[in-house]
Amino acid sequence: MKANIPKELRGSGNKRAQAALKKAREVQKIVEEQVKELDQKEYTATSGGGVVSVVVMGSMRVKSIRIDPEVVNKDDVSMLSDLITAAINEAISFAKKEKDEILNAQTSEVDLSAMLGMF
Repeated sequence: MKANIPKELRGSGNKRAQAALKKAREVQKIVEEQVKELDQKEYTATSGGGVVSVVVMGSMRVKSIRIDPEVVNKDDVSMLSDLITAAINEAISFAKKEKDEILNAQTSEVDLSAMLGMF
């Protein structure tokens, strides 16, 4: 039985799809480099009017937490916990937002319709 391959996909292949694949590889390399850079970047967030400060790396790892000693109260540990959690979540949100924006900008340059036309 002979496969029924559309004429435009026979021989040297679909030039538009090949160009799109080439572009996708280029974008992938750029994105990988940018992700490495972003993983090393620091994102800082505060809560409680600055009494808690957190630094998160772009790799989503907490680098440091600074707590104003005046906010430490052994009778209200839950408030301190809430302040730390809020600062960490905000710093992670900053890092994720920047990473998502860069990835979306890069991937929007690739014409996926050309590659989908191969199938």
